[in-house]
Amino acid sequence: MDNTSRRRLVSFWLIGYSVFMVLYGTAIPTPLYELYQEAWQFSDGILTLIFSVYALSVVPGSLIFGQISDQIGRRKVVFTGLLVMALGSATFVIADGVTGLFAGRIVQGFGVGILTGAATAALVELRPDAPKLASIVSTGAFVGGTAMGAILTGAFAQYGPAALQGPYLVHLGLLIPGFVGVYLMPETIQSRPVRRVRLRRPTIPPSIRFRFLIGVCIGFITMAVIGMFLSLAPSYITALLGIENIVLSAGIVSLVFGASGVAQISLRRFSYHRMMTLGMILLVAGLCGFVVAVPIRSVVLLLSSSVLTGLGHGLSFMGAVGFINGISPDENRGDVVSAFYAISYIGLGLPTVGIGFSADVIGLYHAVLVFTVLLGVSGIALVGIIRLKINEFSDDSPQPGTPS
Repeated sequence: MDNTSRRRLVSFWLIGYSVFMVLYGTAIPTPLYELYQEAWQFSDGILTLIFSVYALSVVPGSLIFGQISDQIGRRKVVFTGLLVMALGSATFVIADGVTGLFAGRIVQGFGVGILTGAATAALVELRPDAPKLASIVSTGAFVGGTAMGAILTGAFAQYGPAALQGPYLVHLGLLIPGFVGVYLMPETIQSRPVRRVRLRRPTIPPSIRFRFLIGVCIGFITMAVIGMFLSLAPSYITALLGIENIVLSAGIVSLVFGASGVAQISLRRFSYHRMMTLGMILLVAGLCGFVVAVPIRSVVLLLSSSVLTGLGHGLSFMGAVGFINGISPDENRGDVVSAFYAISYIGLGLPTVGIGFSADVIGLYHAVLVFTVLLGVSGIALVGIIRLKINEFSDDSPQPGTPS
């Protein structure tokens, strides 16, 4: 192996590590939300707003810098994303109230939007001989980073010092190898001078609008479920089951993402319509179990439901992404996929806000129950539509899964 090949290989793994660490950072606040609420006395509605500004901040970062990275190159954009993520963790370290939490989450969301598209593209370009490996690494980094960020932060908060600052300081140190990776990384595209970035509304061709609508509804629902778990699951478990161990409540979130990763990697050969239908069924079953676990106070049902939810998320979202890519005409693929992700990230944020403010009025359990009923009915309806219109959703050769 010559020096250039060795450099590309090292860069490949360090850029994958960077994606892992960026998603790790976004999961740090999840097990800490309850501690923030105790310290600064804000409602569940405000908590979900804090979470949702992250999801909505991802969209402009992704749209703007996705275009820029095609023009100025991947290295500069990945470096900028890492720098912004470091700023996000630093903002949380000095936060002394709700305003600081909002600022930290906005910066984190923008950092994720900046980095992930360019870094995912860079992985493919650094190893053009192994596109499946690039897909596995990016998928594993997305779900693995979120899972590890939640569980390790929960352990730190439960047993370590400075629970509200320490995890972010550790994260700042863990970002350093990512910067090394960017330094070593050879540029993978020929950069072009940027004259002006012009954002335009994505266009969906009339011939695919019905199928696009079904795919984007599945993306919206799966992200809405993940939003609920990332923002409210720890409070839900503590308040309603009386379990005050942060490690366990964070472990539920990690379990969901771990199961999602397993589904995306091990079941990637399923056809897209099968992924979407089976994924929706598992997702709804997991949500129902999550709700039933409270009145019967069953930790076993809580854990098993979390696994089902994660498997459902991994399958349905992977199927929706592959399906959207498959139906998109070459000349409109960028527009169609951008629209899919934008609406999916709105699903990550807005329904969660609805749950939070509903919880302030009718209680957290009933708010989650209503959420489960609405999403359950919608999910089963989508399964029925796909089965009735099976010819429009069938596919022969699914591509490797795309990270969520």
